[in-house]
Formats: sequence, structure tokens, C-alpha cells
Amino acid sequence: MSAIQNQLDTILASAYVAGGSDPQKIDSLARMLGESEGITLISVDPNGHYDHTNLIYGGSSSDVLDATLNLANNARENIRLEDYKENKFLYGVLDQISFLPLHSDLLPTCAALARRLGKTLAERMEIPVFLFSEASEKDKALSVQHFRQLSHQDFPASFEDPQWQPDYPVTTYHPSLGSCMIGARLYHINVAIYFANVDMEGLLDLTNMENYVADLDDYMQEISKKIVAVVEDLPGNKGARIICNIPNYTEAPLGDVLNLFRQISQQQGIHLHGCEILGYLPIEALVKSGQSIPSTVFFDAVEEDLKYITLAIQTLQLNSIVPFDLNRQVLDYHFEIDLDHT
Repeated sequence: MSAIQNQLDTILASAYVAGGSDPQKIDSLARMLGESEGITLISVDPNGHYDHTNLIYGGSSSDVLDATLNLANNARENIRLEDYKENKFLYGVLDQISFLPLHSDLLPTCAALARRLGKTLAERMEIPVFLFSEASEKDKALSVQHFRQLSHQDFPASFEDPQWQPDYPVTTYHPSLGSCMIGARLYHINVAIYFANVDMEGLLDLTNMENYVADLDDYMQEISKKIVAVVEDLPGNKGARIICNIPNYTEAPLGDVLNLFRQISQQQGIHLHGCEILGYLPIEALVKSGQSIPSTVFFDAVEEDLKYITLAIQTLQLNSIVPFDLNRQVLDYHFEIDLDHT
């Protein structure tokens, strides 16, 4: 059985909880998730600047729902929004929750789970809940960026505007718990792209896709519309790199995104010399990239996924800057699967 087939019932949750500077509270949340039945805790990422902590965990849909409800109870009992009055980035003690499938076919299940969680939290915690992306049933689904337009202080007053109405009957901003945004989406892939002999101005030019649209075929033009690219300075005066966010790897496959940057950099005589996956990605994204790469090698069924992964890593130069850690960075490998990938 392939890794993809074996993960069709596994989903992830990415939860942002208020507090990124209190080790005791962070440890309490992480320990609770780590001890939850059927749950694999993948990462705990405190952010002191935004004063929140991102927790990523996964399991079956029922286990993930139970763990998230326990997380909400823990946040309700131990965190108060009044302690973060100066933080304009937070809208609630349980600020944002995204359900993410390990395989794209499970996205509708994640959307249904998000709606179920939203209804439960609105009833139990008496907080306004906003659904975004695939979880939203409004005519026009809202993105997280829609909600981030307003500061924490301005958010409660916005409820009078129809476009800011919560998805469940609670429409009063809770003074101690705030509100919560809940959604379903694919896992966002972040890839760093490195170029030789190019300055900051040259990289900024490469991220301005409008300069190159006329020279791209129709397919690559569509790819350019489905990514977000920014330039990031490297520490120690070591130059800069482009960070590319891929919100939907089924519509903008990783290999095609990197080929897009190869095409436009070659037009400027700039050499793309390597890439690095930042954080994690689902095995599906690597396998699909490997399947699209021409190869004369024939794979047997048992090794098929791993061979496509290896082909993608080598051809897309994902090992060229720092070693790609297959066991850590491929999300599926955090769970028990029927595949030898060591």
C-alpha cells in the first residue's frame, strides 16, 4: 500500500493560541496534545513577536476534533485576552484553527469538521466564530487575510457590518476569550529559492510577475497567479532569497512553480542554483512532482512513492542548499505508514 493511500483518513490541525512568551502555558498545551488519544504532535512554534504559539498535530478526524476541543478548554481555563491588550494581531485566546488533509481528497472532510467545531465552540464558549476558505458556506468564501485587515481593538465594532457577521448566532465579542477563525485548506508549502550573482533589486524584479507574463505560456501565466513570492534578506550580509508560498499545490504543483522561476530568471541571465523547503509538506506534493518528471526508470508498486519522491528531490534541487530531511519534513512520515523510507 502506498503512503498516500494509507493516509486517506488522516488530517492535520494547525492551531494558533495566544501566548508565545510563557513557557509554562506553552508546555501545558503541548503536553495535553501529546498525551491525547490517537494524536501525533508534529510541532510547537512559539512566536514572541506576535505573542502566539502555533501547534500542528494530526490523527483521524474524530481524534483531531476531540483534541482540538480539549485545546479550546485548556485555552479557556488558562489564557485571558485581557493580558494581550497591546497585541493587535490576536483576535482570541484560540485565535485561528485550520484543518488540513494529508491528501487533497480529504479536503471536504476537513471543511465539514471545521463547521462542526465552529458550531460547538460558539455554543460552549459563547464566542463569535468565523469560517474561512473551504469551511465557509457563504457565497464568497473569506480568507484569513480578510480578517487580518482590522486590528484587535477595531474588530468588535466591525460586527455591525454585514460582511463581518460571524457564522453562528453569537455576535458579541467575548471580553476574555475574544473570537475564533476556523477554516479548512490544503497545507501551504513554503520554498526558498536561491540565485547566483543577483542583488536585492534583481530579486524584487523577479517577484514582479507582471514583467514576465507576456513571455509565458498560458499555463505558466496561471501558475504565476496562484503563488505569493517575497524577497527576504539573509543574515550576515549573505545576500537574499525569494520565499515562495504555494497555497494550493494541486493547482500550482511544486515542480511547475520552480520551473516558472527558472524560466523568468533565465530571461534575465540569472542562474537559479538551489531550493530549500521551509518547514513541512505532504507526500502527495512530492509524489505528484516526481510523476511529472520524465524518467526512463520503471518502479515496482511497493517502491513507487519513494522513487517519485527521490526523483522530485533530486531534479528540483531540494537538497542543494541544506539536506532535505525526509523523515521530519514529509508530514506523512510522522504517522505510522506502510512504507520503508529510511
